[in-house]
Amino acid sequence: PAALAMLGYFERELGPDFFAGRKVLEVGCGTGVVGLGLAFLGATVTLTDMEDVLEYTEANVARNFAAAAAPVELLPLEWGVDAVPERTFDLVVGSDVCYGGPEKLGALAAVLRAARAPTVYIAYELRSGGEEVSFFREMKQTFRMQNVLLDGDIAVFRFDRL
Repeated sequence: PAALAMLGYFERELGPDFFAGRKVLEVGCGTGVVGLGLAFLGATVTLTDMEDVLEYTEANVARNFAAAAAPVELLPLEWGVDAVPERTFDLVVGSDVCYGGPEKLGALAAVLRAARAPTVYIAYELRSGGEEVSFFREMKQTFRMQNVLLDGDIAVFRFDRL
C-alpha cells in the first residue's frame, strides 16, 4: 500500500514529466513497484535489495520492462553490508522500508546518507511499535525532513540534504 501511495503522490504533486531523464535509486525495492512506475515515467532507475530478493525483482522487470520508457538496472544492496553505488542520483526512494529494529534502520539511514542524492522520499505504513523514531532522529542529522503525505496509516516523507 505504501508504494502505491508514494506513486500517487508523485503523480499528483510532482507530475509525470518531473521524472523524465532523472536518475533514481530505489532502496529495498522488493518487487520494484515504485522504481518500475518511475521508469514508465522516463526515469533511469537502479533497483536495489538483498541478492535473494532481486531474483523476484528481476522476474517482475522481465515481465514489465518492455513497456518502460527508460532503463532499469538491478544491483544487490544489503544495508550495512554492501557499498552504495558510487554515482550521482537525482533522488532516492524507498517504500515499506521502516521496520526491522534499530540496527537495520540505522543501516538504512547510513545508506541514505552515503547515497549521492540531494533528495530522499520514504513511504511506509505507520505501525504501533514506533521503531522508526530512531531512523528519523538519525536522518535529521543530515537531512531536513518534511511529511508530504499522510493518508490513513500511510505516510510519505521527503528528506532534503542539508
